[in-house]
Parts: sequence; C-alpha cells; structure tokens
Amino acid sequence: TCQTIRWVGNEQGWAGDTDWCMISPELSDNTKHLNHGSENGTHWIPAEVDVSIRPGWFYHQREDHQVKSLAQLTDIYYRSVGHNANLLLNFPINLDGKIPAIDSLRATEWYRMIVNDFKDNILKNAEVRVDNERGSKFKAENVIDDDWDTYWATDDDYNFGTISFSFDKAVKMNRVVLQEYIPLGQRVKDFYMEGELNGKWFKINPLDTLTTIGYKRIVRFNTVELDKLIIYFEDSRGPLCINNIEAYCAPILLTEPTISRNYDNIVTINFSDNDAEVYYTIDGSAPDENSLRYDKPFIHNNKGVVKAISYDPNSKKKSEVAIKELDLPKEYYQTSSNNKIFDGNTNSVIYLDINEPIIITFKEEHNISGFRYTPNQARDASRHIVDYEIYIDEKLVKKSSFGNIKNNPIEQIVKFENIKGREVKFVPKSNTDNTKNCGIAEFSIITER
Repeated sequence: TCQTIRWVGNEQGWAGDTDWCMISPELSDNTKHLNHGSENGTHWIPAEVDVSIRPGWFYHQREDHQVKSLAQLTDIYYRSVGHNANLLLNFPINLDGKIPAIDSLRATEWYRMIVNDFKDNILKNAEVRVDNERGSKFKAENVIDDDWDTYWATDDDYNFGTISFSFDKAVKMNRVVLQEYIPLGQRVKDFYMEGELNGKWFKINPLDTLTTIGYKRIVRFNTVELDKLIIYFEDSRGPLCINNIEAYCAPILLTEPTISRNYDNIVTINFSDNDAEVYYTIDGSAPDENSLRYDKPFIHNNKGVVKAISYDPNSKKKSEVAIKELDLPKEYYQTSSNNKIFDGNTNSVIYLDINEPIIITFKEEHNISGFRYTPNQARDASRHIVDYEIYIDEKLVKKSSFGNIKNNPIEQIVKFENIKGREVKFVPKSNTDNTKNCGIAEFSIITER
C-alpha cells in the first residue's frame, strides 16, 4: 500500500538506474535506503523527483536566460518517469503572480516533444513469443493488448525468462517501455536486450544500466534497425509479471549545438541527441550536410568563426545555426590573469578585487575594437561587474557600466572604434553586490584584421 512519497535525494531531476519502490519503515533514517529503495522492503513507496525549471526554486529575473533547455527537460523526463519515479516540476511564479512566458513556452515545447517521442508503438502488431508461460490467462500477448489488468507471467520458481517480438519487415527503434504489474509487487532485478537483423544478432546498448523496472522503465538507446527484438530477464524476486511492453522510434532532437574553445585551443561542439549528425564550418560560411562532420573535438588555433548545425539524415531537417566567434588564441598574448577566464567554461570563475586589473599583452600590435565579458553562470551567482574601465597602452579608452547585468547576467559584448596597441587593461570598479571582489567566468579581447 502506498502510504507516502519518498524524496529521491537530489534536486537534479533524476532517479538512479536502480530504483526499488519499497522501503522498510524501521530503516527510514538510512539515506541510501530512501534514495534507492530496498529490494526486500515491506512497503510500496514510490520515489518523487523534485526539480525546478529554473536554477532555483524561486523567481529571479537574472535567471530568465537559464530556464532549462528542451534537451535538459527531455533528459529529466527519461531519468525520472523513465526510471520508475514520479516527477514534480517546479514553476517559480514571477512578480505578477504568473508563470513567466518563457517557462510556459518551454514546458509546452517539452510536452509536445514527449508526445511525439511516443506517438507510434512499433510492437502493436508484432508477433510475440516467450520461453515460459504460466497459462492462457497469463499469455505473452498480454504485454501488447493495452489492458492494464492483464499481464504475462511465468511459472512458480521461474524467476527469469525471455520474450521476443518479430516483425514482417525491418523496423527502426530507439526507445523501449517496460512495465510490471505493480499490484503484485516490483520484481525484476536485471535484464538486457538484443536485436536481430537478417539473421545476425547484436546487443542493444542502452544509455544507462538495465536493472529494475517497476511501474515504468523507459530504455533509451541509439537508433537500431532490426526485424526481431528479444528481452532477457536475467533475475527477478519471483515469477515475472509483465503487463506492458512498447517500442518507439523517437525523432531526433534537433537543438542548436553549443560551441566552446578551451585554453589549449581545443574546440568542442556539444549537441543534445546522439543520433543527430553535426556539421560545422570554420570559414564563416553557413554549414549544411556537405560541410565538415563533427566526430570529436578539434584544434583551432586561429582567429575565426565556427558555425555548426544538428542534422537529421532521415527527415533532412536541421537545427538553427550555432555561431561562435573566436578571437586570437593564447599564442598571441600573455596575461596576468588565471587561465580559467579563457577555458570556455562559463561555470569556472575567478574573482578579482575592485581595481585589480586583467592585463593582456599581445606579442605585437593589433587593431583592438572591443571585449567580451561573461559573468558567472552558476546557480545563485553574484558579484557581477557593473562599472569598469578599459585601457589600451595605458590610455583610457572607455569608462562605462553594464546596464541591468544583475537581472540579465549574460555575455556582455562591448565594441568601440579600432585602436592599435599591444597592452589591454580591464579594470573592474564595482559589482552588483557592493562587495570587495568581482566574479569573471570568461573574458576575451576583440581584434580586427
């Protein structure tokens, strides 16, 4: 009997690969026991996954650009609901007492994405076979009949088993949904899957480990083509009681890639779906499926522009173009500052005292036309620079401030007329919290050829 809900133990939005929805009250003070459940628990108590659509639980205008992406929310769904847990998504209310428009739109996109992922059940008309069947009432076909109160069961002392699905022609899939008949308890402890195509067998490699199932387990894997799917239930707490199995070929999630270059000039392109193909250019031209294909990080030790897209070879659709302007790399200058501000990671931060400068000295003169400053992007970040001065060869070039940076702490790009020089000195003069030091995640100088 479900008496309560137990917290899964983190605010990241996921349940562990192994999640038993049973605990024993006498062990309720054991954190690990509560977080992952207990195989031999006496009470059915499902896990609750709590996560906010924003970095924090309350509304802050400064987090408007940090609403979780479609890719992040989709991953959360698969690692919570898909890991036998309940998902509770927090929506901070803004100062008008409403859910902010960007949060609402993102949630709507997410809903549509999940619906689309589970649109067409591939197993609906498959031929089903098993190696053991308790009787006609508990036949294999029960797992695809859309009836919650029917299920496939094995004989007593048969705590394992296999089930296969055969198709008239080859199909593609990348999701498998499994559900146990929970009124009879959570049982499965270990399973794996294989596919067959034209008589050749291959193991299906999931994105995480395959252990428990419970009320619902959604297994993700890179798209495979097969004409037969077989699931091996290796171990169970008792005879198998499986009431539903489905399979889908979810569309590729085509989100705009992210591009970064670290201090060692290694460019990394991150994208949201392993099935997507990513193409890029380094000459400023628009990328397409005929451009360079990204398969691993690469070195780019020059000034330039990297552009990238995610591409679906099946639908021929592509994402918006990601653009990253890269200025002169480390070979061209020396600096007084910690290299973290050139590492391409907006969550690695250095702190400078007020009036403590960043000094960048080029090996030769360049046409300098501006700079980029990115504040700390971590949750509850503070001490963003407000007022600043910038000097070129000890001459004051600009004295200004970043307007509304407290509520909009995104990358700040400041441009001015070309000035030829070798040494750039950036001096923070105040910050958003009136403290003695300022946080800097990324900093770079803009030069012209």
